[in-house]
Amino acid sequence: MEQDLSPPTKTLPFQFTGNAVEYFKIWIVNICLSIITLGIYSAWAKVRTKRYFYSNTLLDNTSFEYTGNPVAIVKGRLIAVAFLGASSLAQRLYPEIAFVFTVILLIAFPWLLVRTMRFNARNSSYRNLRFNFTGTAIGAAKVYIGIALLVGLTVGLLFPFFMQRTKKFIAENSAYGTTTFDFAALVKSFYAIYLKVFAAIALLGIVGSVIFFQLSHSAMKTGAAIGLLVWIPVVLVFVVLISPYLRTSLQNLVWNNISIAGNRMQSSLTFGRVAWISISNIFAVILSVGLLAPWAKIRWTRYRIQNLSLISNVALDNFVAAELQQVSAMGEEIVDMFDFDIAL
Repeated sequence: MEQDLSPPTKTLPFQFTGNAVEYFKIWIVNICLSIITLGIYSAWAKVRTKRYFYSNTLLDNTSFEYTGNPVAIVKGRLIAVAFLGASSLAQRLYPEIAFVFTVILLIAFPWLLVRTMRFNARNSSYRNLRFNFTGTAIGAAKVYIGIALLVGLTVGLLFPFFMQRTKKFIAENSAYGTTTFDFAALVKSFYAIYLKVFAAIALLGIVGSVIFFQLSHSAMKTGAAIGLLVWIPVVLVFVVLISPYLRTSLQNLVWNNISIAGNRMQSSLTFGRVAWISISNIFAVILSVGLLAPWAKIRWTRYRIQNLSLISNVALDNFVAAELQQVSAMGEEIVDMFDFDIAL
């Protein structure tokens, strides 16, 4: 009998140890200081929030780390404010050349996107080994401008293809140490999800329109009243059924097709649980006038992360050690001064 020489697999579940009380304290202080400083502190608030969620996300009993500098976030926001200010001023003074700023933004967007992704990746680490993003502005332009334009020209028919290409671009240009991730999800898998969503939305629209016209002809009610009577239930159906289905299906599809050096990710979200968390979170936030927003965020994050696992074919310690040695041999790359977080 032939002996199986393939390495044994080991399932390493992710854990999330954050709690609502701790995060509420961070959240309320962030809001207050951001208001007092007229928004300036919001960059430090963003870093504090990320560091909290990273430090409470564990894999193999070791937490992740976020080392982003708030100054880099401020830099990115200043770039955005300066551009928007110049664009607004030009539209008032020289409306005939206002389109120039749209063209400039379209050209600059891929570069800004790549710099933001690189900043976030390089400031994320696990076991003292940083992540990285190696995508280029040209590659981003092909996906986020080229394919996006085709989506418009095909009246949305290529939207699932666009979504697959964006996920592929991000995943296959991301790396842990020197090893890049692989992405195996096929375009047809995205179409299988979005065709169901498009069909459900179309059906909702047809049913809503039929009921609307029936009521408008048979009842002495204003158009606004009939609209509320019809479209609020339609929106609720979307929130209760379609949105949770899309969120569940996409997360499972994307994560279940990401791997690195033979180690693959596994996501096991269920529609029923996602729907319940989504709906109850919305009602909790509304009824509490926003005060339960931290609880809702912690609740969703815990469910999402704790249903994520790494199926490992090699000892994680050995893999990390090898990557650290490789990075050390190549020399630690200095973070580019042009990298920043512009909150794209």
